[in-house]
Amino acid sequence: MIDFAPHNMTDNALPLPYVASASTQAGGNHAYRCFDGSEAGGFAWISDLEAQAWLKIDLGADNAYIMSQYDITFAADQAVNFAPKNWTMKGSNNNVDWDIIDTVANELTWSQGEKRTFVCDIKTTPYRYFMIDISANNGGDRHSIAELYYFRPYPFKLTGTVKEKGSPVIRTIRSYNRSTGEFFDSIASLADGTFSVGAPDETTEMFIIAFDDDAGDQYNALIFDRVYGVPI
Repeated sequence: MIDFAPHNMTDNALPLPYVASASTQAGGNHAYRCFDGSEAGGFAWISDLEAQAWLKIDLGADNAYIMSQYDITFAADQAVNFAPKNWTMKGSNNNVDWDIIDTVANELTWSQGEKRTFVCDIKTTPYRYFMIDISANNGGDRHSIAELYYFRPYPFKLTGTVKEKGSPVIRTIRSYNRSTGEFFDSIASLADGTFSVGAPDETTEMFIIAFDDDAGDQYNALIFDRVYGVPI
């Protein structure tokens, strides 16, 4: 997947076209700190005193993406009870009407500087605006996030079905560049064995491997060779 969030912001509205905002910001711990490319201590968004908080990014006109998953990195130097516990991730195209694309509850026992990955419940609509709306943290009187990473699907895919002795199976599917061996993407096949895994373009030769790491039955099998990406 491709990270479409900015990681070079130096102010809430720089560089253009990005605009970051939050319900509150404590001192110099502005909203853009979630998109400044740093996970180090002292480079995090921190809310003022409030029970709930939200943080939003405007990607700019003509920029809209489907969010398929996202990463949250907690601040490296803040009390862990500032870490988010319950929230919704929302998308909008007019900054007024918001659709919930993910709901998370009971994210506990964060560590300082820890990064966690979340897969969106709904992955169908491109949005210009994204908001994380935090309804509760882990017991603190402020909220804090060091960096947010927003991911969209690759624009090309490789599809197929993986079977074992003729029966569809769930396997971890990974795609690789055939010439360099470089890993590209990973996804699990569905219950019927079908999969759709990312590819960089429509011209690079790729191969796909299905992995089964169950205890006592470890093997990997090449299932496709010399395949090309197909536009989504």
